[in-house]
Amino acid sequence: MQMKWSLLALLAVIFIAGCVGQSGGKAVRLVSNDGLQIMDFFAEPISVEVGDTVVFNMQVENVGGTEAQNVVARLLGVEGQWTQVTGGFPLIQNLGNMEAPNPDFNQPGDSEQATWVYRTPEIPPGLKVPMQVTAEILYTYNTSGVITIRTVGETFLETEYQPKGKVPAGPQVINTYAPVQIKMNDRFTDYYIRVKDDARDQQIQTFPILIELQNVGSGFPITDGSPGTIYGTIRLRGPGGPVWEECLGNSGSANAEIEPNTLGAEIAQLRESRGKAVISCTISVNKDAFVLTDESIQIDFFLIYRYYIQKPLTVEVSSYP
Repeated sequence: MQMKWSLLALLAVIFIAGCVGQSGGKAVRLVSNDGLQIMDFFAEPISVEVGDTVVFNMQVENVGGTEAQNVVARLLGVEGQWTQVTGGFPLIQNLGNMEAPNPDFNQPGDSEQATWVYRTPEIPPGLKVPMQVTAEILYTYNTSGVITIRTVGETFLETEYQPKGKVPAGPQVINTYAPVQIKMNDRFTDYYIRVKDDARDQQIQTFPILIELQNVGSGFPITDGSPGTIYGTIRLRGPGGPVWEECLGNSGSANAEIEPNTLGAEIAQLRESRGKAVISCTISVNKDAFVLTDESIQIDFFLIYRYYIQKPLTVEVSSYP
C-alpha cells in the first residue's frame, strides 16, 4: 500500500508540473531550425532494485513556425524486458496536434507530456546494470518559404549598375522555422540572373540553379516509414511567367514536384544531421520581360514530411542480495 500511494503522489506531481508548464506566464520559445523539441525526459527513481516500479515522463513543446500534426510519443527499450504496470499508460500515445508559438501575442507553442509506468526486468543476482530507455516523438510538419533572385536585363546592368561600381544583390532566402529547409547552394550565394536583351539575342533564355534541401533539425524526416523522404512543390513566379526548363523531371511548367522518385538517391542524405540533398534545375525566362529593368524571380516552396526525434536516459538496476 505504501508503494501504491508513493506512486500516485509522484504521478500527481508530474501532472501538476505539466499544467504549470503550459501557463500564460511561460516565456515564448522560438527555434529557427526545429519544430518539436523534447524539453525534458526523466525517470523517477533513476537508480532502482530489481522489481521496483519506475515512472518515465517526457515533455515536448512546439518551438517552430507551424502546427505539428498527428504527434505520437513512444518509449523505446522497454518492450520484451520491462513489465508494464497494470492499468498504466499505453506504450504508444497520440498527443494530437500542437500549435506553434505566436510571438506577436507572447503566446508560447503548445506543450504536451507523455507518462509511462514500468517495472524493472529481472537480471542475474549481484549486479548493477545500466539500462538505456529512449523517448521518441514522430510528427507531421510543414516548411514554406521563398527564394528571391535578382533578374536584370544586360542593358540595365551596364547603364545603372556597372558605372556606379555596383552589382545586383545575391539571393534572399526566407524559411519557416522548421527542421527541414531550402537553401541556395554555396556556389550560388552571390548569384543573379543576367538576361541578354539585345534584339539579336534569343527570345527564351535558360539559366541553371542549384537548390538544397537541408535537414537542420534535431532528428530526421521519415515520411511513409522511409528515412529521408519528404514531399513538396517548388513554384516559380516572376515577370513574363518563368517556367522550369527542367527540374525534378518537370519541364515547361512553373511547378516542380518533390517526391521520393524525383529526388532519387539524394533523399538518403537527409537521414544525417545537417545532411543535404542537392536539386539541380534550369529556369527558362522570356527576355522581353527584362528589357531596361531590374526585377526579381521568386521560387516558392511548400514541403510536408513526418519528422522523428528522440532523447535517451539510463536507469541503473541493481540485483544485490
